[in-house]
Amino acid sequence: SFTNWSMEQSGVKGTDSAAAASWKNWGEPTEARYGAVTVLHNSKAAGSSLTTSGNHVGFLVEETPTHYGLLGGNQSDSVKVTYFPKSKWKLEGYRWPPGQ
Repeated sequence: SFTNWSMEQSGVKGTDSAAAASWKNWGEPTEARYGAVTVLHNSKAAGSSLTTSGNHVGFLVEETPTHYGLLGGNQSDSVKVTYFPKSKWKLEGYRWPPGQ
């Protein structure tokens, strides 16, 4: 929901879905870059406070050799940067608004 809300605030059409996985084919594929919509998956995280499906989406703030740093919502009921370990979270893709 936070990712869709953010897109709407900037005048970009999102997916109109609360499902993180809905972003996997949105827009255009891109490389890792600041602000890219980033979709991650961790089947072991399904049913947790972060995700019911194992998917998570946010805006890339930083990528280190070991972590993805994403700005996202629905993280402990707040908007914040959370670091997801690459050892547990699989990158599903980086996406960028169409035509941008």
